[in-house]
Amino acid sequence: MTRSEPTVLGGYRLLESLGAGQVGHVFRAYDTSTGRFVALKVLSPRAAADPDFRDRFRREGLAAARLNDPHIVPIHGFGEIDGQLYVDMRLIEGHDLGTLLRDAGRLDPARSVAIVEQAALALDAAHHIGLVHKDLKPSNILVTPDEFVYLVDFGSAGAQGSAGTHAWGTPAYTAPELLTDAAADARSDVYSLTCVLFECLTGQQPDRPAGTPPRVTDVMPGLPRALDAVIELGMARDVERRFPTASALAAAARAAIAPRQSVPPTAPWAPQPARAPTQPTVLRPQISVSPVQSRGGRRATVMACVVSAVVLIAAGVIAGFAGATERSVVGNATTAQPEPNAASPYGEPVELPFGSLGESPSGIAVGPDRTVYVTLFVEGGIWMLPPGAGAPTRVAATDVTFGQGIAVDTANRLYIADADPSAGEVVRLAPGSAAVEKLPITDLRMPTGVAVDRAGSVYVTDHLGNQVVELPASGSGQIRLPFRDVRAASYVAVDKARNVYVSQGGGIGVIKLYADSDRQEVLPFPGLVAPFGVAVDGQNNVYVSDYLGGKVLRLDARTNVQSELPFTDLVKPSALAVDNQGSVYVSDERNRVLKVALK
Repeated sequence: MTRSEPTVLGGYRLLESLGAGQVGHVFRAYDTSTGRFVALKVLSPRAAADPDFRDRFRREGLAAARLNDPHIVPIHGFGEIDGQLYVDMRLIEGHDLGTLLRDAGRLDPARSVAIVEQAALALDAAHHIGLVHKDLKPSNILVTPDEFVYLVDFGSAGAQGSAGTHAWGTPAYTAPELLTDAAADARSDVYSLTCVLFECLTGQQPDRPAGTPPRVTDVMPGLPRALDAVIELGMARDVERRFPTASALAAAARAAIAPRQSVPPTAPWAPQPARAPTQPTVLRPQISVSPVQSRGGRRATVMACVVSAVVLIAAGVIAGFAGATERSVVGNATTAQPEPNAASPYGEPVELPFGSLGESPSGIAVGPDRTVYVTLFVEGGIWMLPPGAGAPTRVAATDVTFGQGIAVDTANRLYIADADPSAGEVVRLAPGSAAVEKLPITDLRMPTGVAVDRAGSVYVTDHLGNQVVELPASGSGQIRLPFRDVRAASYVAVDKARNVYVSQGGGIGVIKLYADSDRQEVLPFPGLVAPFGVAVDGQNNVYVSDYLGGKVLRLDARTNVQSELPFTDLVKPSALAVDNQGSVYVSDERNRVLKVALK
């Protein structure tokens, strides 16, 4: 303490300074009225002189005092003494995270995530009663000698939905919207907590050259690449792309550092007997094509208010991972294991010539003649690559704004999920036609995945609507399929028996719904981190892409053995398809479409 600082404030004896910030000064103090030692925060003259801040402090102090999460330092009282605003808090023995980082340089991943997990619980409690911290940084996170974490300093806190132009936050950790008139909400704190996570892992404050999120592996190449995806989503400038809660961020971080497991035993499951479906006549593709043209007008307007659906789905997939409960119904049954040195039935992966499109395809489908179709969300196009072609050709489909999932039936008709939030529709494009037909499926908030069975029934995942819808080929009207508690559904597939498979956000995995029933089960994909694309082949083998795990998994319907396909160096694999010869196709963040074929 300096000579200019008072040693007494009302009934408090100020014993020593514990730290100072923009909003106030914290002292170790003795409360003479209760006979206990406390941490007393005295508001700075700058803060106390602001009438708006004083009023907000009183109102939000009441809310902060109601917080009773074990990871939030309890507030004993607050008020004003001789014109000085103060907060009386429990005195915590330990060090703030900023001090730990200065001493250690950086923390190991497990310790970093453990600290973030505890801070996330405190933030979720604050957000639950409508408080946004707004000044989350390492110095506001206390760590006790036994590694228990407390979140402190709600002096800058504001109500969710309040504007962020009161710049009390620390720039290196402040969400972009807090520097503008945009409303603050829980995701503003998610941004700041992600910055803290980055600093814990690297020992450096995050830097955003040209507005791009930093990459953990650029600083620490030995860390899991999956952490880059976590940081990218948590620090997204677009609020809608971020994790919805602090615990969702922490869950994704925990999943990202989890060791990749060898394939353990899986429990048996068997497809139901197939029914003979109606077979439409197979036609050669005669889809009209046109040169690439820029898209403006309505698309540009809509683009300004929507995020990339691929990233949004990824956020849902990652965010719910560790928050999900164990729901598997597979029990403790065991299955045969693959031989340790068993030869792969697949050849080497081959990259198809889609890289020149400059964007990672958001959907992949393969026609009866093995023509490959992809959708591009940002560019807005649909592209086709016939067998043997050296370059893809754009399909003329002028009414598709944000092409997401894509499917093709045995008559070579294309089905596209248009994720345009102002439309929310599924369209069909017939061979030889340049105009799409809107299917009579309504009340979709964001259709992402689409599949079609042999009889012509169409299945759609509604990512934001938390539903899976079927449009029967009979024309009887759409049906909401009886999935239980489906959330953030990404992609969908259907087998010959009309069993439906959905890749579920929320960390669940792949859910199978048996045809014409409400029976469902979570398929046994042990070690699956973040399920994304899903596909099923003619023998009912199920495939799923692992967005964070960087792999594609296959569950064999005959042997009940899970295996990893021989794709190498995948980065955030997403869209997935399998053709009628068993070849598997996947897209990844490197703007690639890769294929592995059976030998």
